[in-house]
Amino acid sequence: MSATPHPPSLVIRPARRVWWQAMAGLPIVTVAIVLPLAAQGEVVVALVALGVFAVVLPALAWSLRRRRVVLGRTEIGRSGVLGRLRTWRRTDVALVVRAVLPPPPRGRFGPVHTVFLLNASGRCLLRLRTPLYTLGDLDRFVELLASPVAGPDQQVTPKELARLHPGIVPWAERRPLAAALVFTATVVFLALLTAILVAESAG
Repeated sequence: MSATPHPPSLVIRPARRVWWQAMAGLPIVTVAIVLPLAAQGEVVVALVALGVFAVVLPALAWSLRRRRVVLGRTEIGRSGVLGRLRTWRRTDVALVVRAVLPPPPRGRFGPVHTVFLLNASGRCLLRLRTPLYTLGDLDRFVELLASPVAGPDQQVTPKELARLHPGIVPWAERRPLAAALVFTATVVFLALLTAILVAESAG
């Protein structure tokens, strides 16, 4: 007779506020894009855009519903965009770093409370943050995980946090201006390349 598996200690899911804002925001964006196209006579383009959003909205809703973080007796799991659960052993977590980061530009959620799970070599295994998860859920997760906890006592920038714990913050977050310039330059280059190719094919 096989043993009955132990239930997980905790399962946390995205905050309902995030789900409802995503569900309300996407239709607004759809209308803002489709209506001007239709008014300019671009009916086919408007219908294509409408079809794309009709696919994206249910996919986004399904993804948010499937996303979860599971804290079990021996493992930690997180489901991705497609709902597949990726797991780590609880014993792999050597340190929990808690930090409060500044809100994103034009953000409406305030400071971002972030939890990093690091292994013995300092590599980040898992990162959880508000507003995707509620602060109460993050508190319960850290309490039940019962691993050593460290972190600055006040709000820090990603660059400052990277000095304290090298490697846990991506380069784009440490250098947002440089990342924006690289992204803009890439978009401009691709637009120019497309224009050149179109002009050559027309000639």
